[in-house]
Amino acid sequence: MHSLRTNDLRAVLDYSTSTLRVASHDQVPPLLAGLARLVGSDSATLTRLDLRTQDEVAVPWPPARPAPELLTAYAAISHTHPLRAPLMAIARRRPARIVPPRVSDVLTARGWRATRIHREAMPATTDQLCLPLRFHGDTMCAITLSRTGGTFTDRQRDMLAACAEHLRSALVRARPDTRRGVRFAPYPAEAPVRVAPALSTRERQIVELVATGRTDAQIARLLDLRPATVSKHLHRVYLRHNLRNRTEAVRLLDRVRL
Repeated sequence: MHSLRTNDLRAVLDYSTSTLRVASHDQVPPLLAGLARLVGSDSATLTRLDLRTQDEVAVPWPPARPAPELLTAYAAISHTHPLRAPLMAIARRRPARIVPPRVSDVLTARGWRATRIHREAMPATTDQLCLPLRFHGDTMCAITLSRTGGTFTDRQRDMLAACAEHLRSALVRARPDTRRGVRFAPYPAEAPVRVAPALSTRERQIVELVATGRTDAQIARLLDLRPATVSKHLHRVYLRHNLRNRTEAVRLLDRVRL
């Protein structure tokens, strides 16, 4: 929360206070609209995702009913979304404090545009920011914010995170009726599930050197990189797997080796 200024905290407080009035499904769209304005996004979607079957039901704001062919196309490739890996990592660990992952944490702008899901399902979207709110068995409830210009800043991410507890409580009271949402069927059973590697080759090299106790500067000299580049790689590993420090990154490396 270090990036938040006094005005940001005041805006978060005002929005959080407004969530106390939410008590039914009909108040969910205004809840999403207010959150979109607070964080500076063009749209907001409340999603219930079955982590086992990938079955997904969404309540979007602004309200929209996608064409059937788009629903079919998205259902076939939704499991390739770059945020699925960090969300699955959060679901496994279920930490007390969650740092909302962004597409821009995982991919460069060029990398995002090159993905099939961007090309076929959301070509106008330039970044997404996702806040997991509730877990119940294999089901996760989350809010995803989308932008059609630029990327979400650390400040906007922290404003979203600061609202998490009030949003969670509001959704418990509202009990959103997913039958009134947009249902995305799970991808076909015969479709191959492409699981992104936990660490890229470069990330693995860096974390292996972190495990030896070397600093970013020492790692940079060994790999002929700039220290800032090493730090950026580590930062992306932290965000993608919801890690807090170098020790947890080394533990991740141990799990990957198993």
